[in-house]
Amino acid sequence: MLRIAPLLVSLALSAAGTPSFVDTVVAKLDLKAGENVADIGAGQGRFTRTMSKVVGDSGKVYAVDLDVVRALPALREIAAKQPNVIPVEGEENSPRLQANSVDAVLIVIAYHEFRKPEEMLRNIIAAMKPGGRLLLVEDTPKPSAKTREEQTRSHDLASDIAVPELEKAGLQLVSLDNNVVDSTDRGGRKWMALFRLRDSQPGSR
Repeated sequence: MLRIAPLLVSLALSAAGTPSFVDTVVAKLDLKAGENVADIGAGQGRFTRTMSKVVGDSGKVYAVDLDVVRALPALREIAAKQPNVIPVEGEENSPRLQANSVDAVLIVIAYHEFRKPEEMLRNIIAAMKPGGRLLLVEDTPKPSAKTREEQTRSHDLASDIAVPELEKAGLQLVSLDNNVVDSTDRGGRKWMALFRLRDSQPGSR
């Protein structure tokens, strides 16, 4: 049987009119031209590039990562071509963003890596504007991985663990999709949760 590389399948589907995984994720944030968005755990800019085009010259994409060896140099290269991209070297407990500065936050396959999730969430929320949106995407763990520790060791995290953590931090769940497919990741199953900032949170004042 002929096997086609997942990336080629994704490109073919995109060309045929089916949104790519990146396009699907970015569309869920419902970004508008002129908005500011933070890509937390931006890596080498897979989502940063697309969001930069969506928010346009009047918007900004804060591409946050801790990796000074691979991620940040790649993000700086993107910024050289797309000036509305601002690379930010984050910290374990903070994205190092100004308070009340972003309309939306994207965290893709990075939340499980947070070493100090409560502090990090608190600082992310402080950076969000009133009505700000946060979209969280994670890999679905194997059924055998029951505890949070087991899941994070395998670089994934179940929605029934992560969602309550974000709600406790002060975010309100808007929607949850536990059946998201990334065709560029060997068809790996993911889940996607959209949140909004509650009015009583520090970042909303």
